[in-house]
Amino acid sequence: MDRTAHALEVHPNTVRNRLRRYEALTDVTLRATDDLLAVRLALLRAALDERA
Repeated sequence: MDRTAHALEVHPNTVRNRLRRYEALTDVTLRATDDLLAVRLALLRAALDERA
């Protein structure tokens, strides 16, 4: 959390709150390996689509 907060120039609690809000809005649990992998693959796919 601390490294991410520093990189985003926000407080660590802000990062925690944003992650909780993301989980609530998407019904994804970022502590679950399957969900985390699905989110990562979706982000990679979006990045590839932007390059095309």
